[in-house]
Amino acid sequence: MRRSLVDAWLSIGEYPEESETQRARRRIILATTWVASLLTVLTILSEFLSGPLWVALSDTGIIVVTAVLLMGLHLSPRRFALIINLLLGTVFVVQVINTTLFGGLLESGLVVIFNLAIVLAALLGFGYRAASWWFAAFVASVVYAALIHNRIDPLYDPRPTPSTSCASATGSRSSPTISCTTSSPMRSQPGSSRTPR
Repeated sequence: MRRSLVDAWLSIGEYPEESETQRARRRIILATTWVASLLTVLTILSEFLSGPLWVALSDTGIIVVTAVLLMGLHLSPRRFALIINLLLGTVFVVQVINTTLFGGLLESGLVVIFNLAIVLAALLGFGYRAASWWFAAFVASVVYAALIHNRIDPLYDPRPTPSTSCASATGSRSSPTISCTTSSPMRSQPGSSRTPR
């Protein structure tokens, strides 16, 4: 039952004249799409709980667009290249928007670096020519993210770095305690300082 369900998910967009090479590429792209969608849903739940509402809503848009485009692929399987490029473009734009909301490359937690996965997906699905165009777009997004640093007023405070900063404090004379703090992406107030708290 589970295997037949997975096979049904990977069979979206197939058609009788499809070559074996195209079939393999399509199934790889679909498998990647399903896994990425699951991870995105988990991320959205975390974002709604932690506070960055517009980031959560923009990521929710990826799921909505993915569902619509997969339905379009089911109805028009021969438009595979167009539909997948639209999906990749949606993810790309959302990552750039999220970077802007946090105010730059480092402030966003290097989120645009994950656009490199789009280049890999284009390479697997369409070959070197399409991947080269997406790589150029990736480079442009990184340059944009670096240039907007200190040039725009971000909506949210910088995301925490992967490593949690821990400061040691003395709880009592006999036993020291370790205090670990992480900054949460709270909405910044107008006119507030941009230095991390």
